[in-house]
Amino acid sequence: MTEEAAPPLELRGISKSFGGVAALRDVDFVLRRGEIHGLVGENGAGKSTLMKIIAGLHADYDGRMTIDGRPVHFRSPREALAAGIGMVHQELSVVPDLTVAAASMVRVSQLCNHGAKWSCSWFAPCQWGWSAVAYAGWIFGRDNGICGSLTADCSDQRVADAYEMSKKYRDIIMRVTAEYASIPVGAASPWVYIGGQWVGGAVKAPGVKLVYSDATWRYQFESSELNCCDCFHPSPSGQNAGARVTFNGLNCSTSDQCCLDAWWDPVGSGRCQYISTGGRSFPGFFQQ
Repeated sequence: MTEEAAPPLELRGISKSFGGVAALRDVDFVLRRGEIHGLVGENGAGKSTLMKIIAGLHADYDGRMTIDGRPVHFRSPREALAAGIGMVHQELSVVPDLTVAAASMVRVSQLCNHGAKWSCSWFAPCQWGWSAVAYAGWIFGRDNGICGSLTADCSDQRVADAYEMSKKYRDIIMRVTAEYASIPVGAASPWVYIGGQWVGGAVKAPGVKLVYSDATWRYQFESSELNCCDCFHPSPSGQNAGARVTFNGLNCSTSDQCCLDAWWDPVGSGRCQYISTGGRSFPGFFQQ
């Protein structure tokens, strides 16, 4: 009787934690010749973590792995590849040339500059409609939706609150994009715990870059660029303007006035009362 050959891949007692949260606990896995396996589980079950340990992306783990009976502990994907193990990732690590672009949000508090615009739907000023629907029912958000929280009366307090909240979201987008853009080629993205699962660890490939555009946050929308039907959404010309500055950038001029932020005046900043008409520019996606 011949002795059974060692399996091509065997894992025993594999454990891995992120920030005190256990992703894997004492996992055993054996792959025998001629077998095809599928790992099935809900988000956060540890499927990707186990695969990344096998592929050398996670070198810090407990347990034992063998290939053809030989103990191994890969410290990099290169070592795993040299041993005959490759991994097709679902993240950007397999994309050779790619630009990931993030745009700032629109300074939505500017809506309150156009309350006098005549609505072609309810034949009254936009502010009349905003106030009417603000408390018309839960479908419009009442005190929580945009109708109730900003345009119910467009008071200074509501404008300031909407501006400061929007700016916080914009600041987060700008900061996170810069953090990921600074990751060197070949390095992995940081792990973040979001929505009950750990995400991250994608290796940045050559040719991948991340860019951020602040142009939509800076753009001062005109009354004609607000849809006259519902007084909330941009009109066709407003959509074109938003797309234009997002992709091609914004050069401050008398025709394209740029909103500036004054930390001492959230109301004036929210209404875009501080402007630049020249000497400044905010690049779009196609200019970076």
